[in-house]
Amino acid sequence: MVSIRHMLSSSREEGVTLLELLVVLAITGLLSAIAVPIYRDYLKAARVADGRVALSDAAARLERCYTRAFSYHHASCGEVSGHSPQGYYQVSMKSEAGRYHLTAKALDKSEVSAPCATLVLQQDGKRGPNECW
Repeated sequence: MVSIRHMLSSSREEGVTLLELLVVLAITGLLSAIAVPIYRDYLKAARVADGRVALSDAAARLERCYTRAFSYHHASCGEVSGHSPQGYYQVSMKSEAGRYHLTAKALDKSEVSAPCATLVLQQDGKRGPNECW
């Protein structure tokens, strides 16, 4: 004899209902709406770190040059300006009377956070903007 429970369970089809699919899509959309902006902010912060690394590296090279040649602008020191390691910033230098002023400008300002489009590092350790360091 066949039980009623067995008859009911065997006649039901297996699969995903439209309501279940809509719930999954809503959850996915909600998670995407939260995760994508956070990921974009993370990428912008990483690109700013690229500019900071470029300035710190340039400052270290200039200090080595000054230790050897007592000048920040000696021919044996090589070029300090150029692109950052990942290519998001252009580094330039101004030098005068035993001092230097390094600037890193974002090549594409939309790829970095707004206040960090231009980073500065000076010979006396001053740097800016503060929120980017």
